[in-house]
Amino acid sequence: MNNDLQRIFETLRTRQPLPPLSPSQVFSSDITKEIGALPVGEGVKAGPALHLLNDDMERCHNIAQGREGNPTFDYMHAVLHRREQDYWNSKWWINRISHPLWKECYGEEFPQTFVDDVERAEKSKDRNKITILEKKQMVELVKIVEFVIENNL
Repeated sequence: MNNDLQRIFETLRTRQPLPPLSPSQVFSSDITKEIGALPVGEGVKAGPALHLLNDDMERCHNIAQGREGNPTFDYMHAVLHRREQDYWNSKWWINRISHPLWKECYGEEFPQTFVDDVERAEKSKDRNKITILEKKQMVELVKIVEFVIENNL
């Protein structure tokens, strides 16, 4: 992993506040530019996962959609739709795939259950539940970036 990629990832994985369940804007436009400036190989591979962690749904979507059929990119596609409050679409993507990260991220629960939990929390505006889910989501987002980097996707 090059130094720029490592620095960007470290900044995003330690960011405060945690990524919201449904972001209304990109966390850092400066980081968006830095992701875009990564060397072609690393930018193409880690870029969409970093954009997802940076709350840049549009850039993540554009790249993930172009890699449709790859379970990791389809998983990112499901996550970004969940974060856009497009819950049925998120579950549609989940139903099409299986991913080794699911056990680490959701334990014995189904990923669809997490989507339902997010939807209920967002509708109820239950701050305690939202905070718990944001922490769980942060683990998920970090694991996706690590998986992409470790597996050279």
